[in-house]
Amino acid sequence: MFLPLGLGLKLKNIPFVTILMTLACILYYSVQVKDINKAAMKFYATETYLEAEGELFREFCLKSKSPDYCSKLKLSLFSKKTKLRSKDYPVTATDFLNKKRSDPDSFNSYDSYPHFLKAKKKMHRNLEKLYKEKGALSATNTGFIRVIRAQFSHGSISHLLGNLFMLLVFGAYVESRLGSLEYSALYLIGGTAGIYGHAAFFMEEGTYLVGASANVMAVMGAFYVLFFRHKLKFWVFYFISKVVSFPIKYIFPFFFIAGDLVNHVAGLSNVASMAHLIGLASGVGLALLKKSTENFSWPFIYQYEWREFRSAKKSSNATNAIQKLSEILSYNPENYIARSYLIKLIFKKIHETKKITRAEYTTLTKYLQIEINQALKNDHASKSLEIIRKVPINLKFDKFLDQLPQQKILILGDMALDANHPILALRIYLSFIGLFPKAKNSVNLCKTIESILNSKFSDSEYAKIEIVFNSYGDSFLIKKIYSTLNSKTNITKEAA
Repeated sequence: MFLPLGLGLKLKNIPFVTILMTLACILYYSVQVKDINKAAMKFYATETYLEAEGELFREFCLKSKSPDYCSKLKLSLFSKKTKLRSKDYPVTATDFLNKKRSDPDSFNSYDSYPHFLKAKKKMHRNLEKLYKEKGALSATNTGFIRVIRAQFSHGSISHLLGNLFMLLVFGAYVESRLGSLEYSALYLIGGTAGIYGHAAFFMEEGTYLVGASANVMAVMGAFYVLFFRHKLKFWVFYFISKVVSFPIKYIFPFFFIAGDLVNHVAGLSNVASMAHLIGLASGVGLALLKKSTENFSWPFIYQYEWREFRSAKKSSNATNAIQKLSEILSYNPENYIARSYLIKLIFKKIHETKKITRAEYTTLTKYLQIEINQALKNDHASKSLEIIRKVPINLKFDKFLDQLPQQKILILGDMALDANHPILALRIYLSFIGLFPKAKNSVNLCKTIESILNSKFSDSEYAKIEIVFNSYGDSFLIKKIYSTLNSKTNITKEAA
């Protein structure tokens, strides 16, 4: 089973409107009229209607079963005394009910059909009177108050909890993107459009409509547009328990929209699918309108994120700018523009001040790992190499590379060597040895390092090599390599 968890990102502000709507639905459910279904069943269970429906069923059954079987099944199912629930019906009865819902015109040729239609119309008239008395929204009982009331009513506790769970999962992020006022408008406009549209054009006679599903679908439609390029997290639990992520642009239509389309076309469910779809379309349309007026685009997903980024770029204080960018990335780690600029700022600060704070080093390590991994994931090894080249000479590489598999690190080292960057290759190989001192490749790399150190370097390059070895002075194996090779190279100073 799959349970959606949203984006899995930290929110900057508390989603007050989403929480308020959730509480409003819970409060209204606690006081709403809950005996409508019970009262409606009295009209379904009249002798006249049951006899008419039972006779229609018997004609349907006779097309594939014996008269004796069909008569007995009619008596057992279409009677006030029946104790069978619909899920326990035999296949013939289930087929009949499905066909009656999805293709009622197929019964036109049945002799019992006129009598059934007459009984059905009488039942519908009684039901519409009931819905009017109870203030429920139905095909003939529409009105603004009823439409609004229906958005906060629910048919059961499971209906209520399902809607509220989805509202909390998706609504919190949409509210953060739109702001409280615009989010409230989206919620109510989308819900009203879905509820009223279904009641006015698609609702069957004798039924009534409740639920915030159209509102939730409007929120989900907006979520799809506004976070189109992000990934949606799911909790998978069946034989295993695991959190996985899927691209929203692919999983959303399949997981949340296809079911309503199938149900509506096939008529396989008593769910108000068109209310869902109209609500969804409203949310998509309003979100597209909003997006067309925004002055930022992906990878920025929030207005305040864009505002803080512009402020960081204008700031003359590197420390403050780094803090702003770090905060941006805490809300949206996918913002590669902010991430690249943050790394650039920290590198610049190190070059200028020759210092780096513990917090800045932790931040640099975290986001440099992501930057390198992302480049390698997209098969841009050369880009990864360019990123690594910018790391100041006195910083060790191992913390930036420890999330990579051994083979990837060796490939980067070999690429640096092939590109005639021997000192960069040396730094990568030393990082490998520091990370995997017991690996077979670490022993083999000693010869490669010896070959590099036997090359001709300028005085400034020798100084850089010494800095590199000094930065790895805490590794026993690297100390040993350095002291062994010291006598064979032009390097004359010992590693610290």
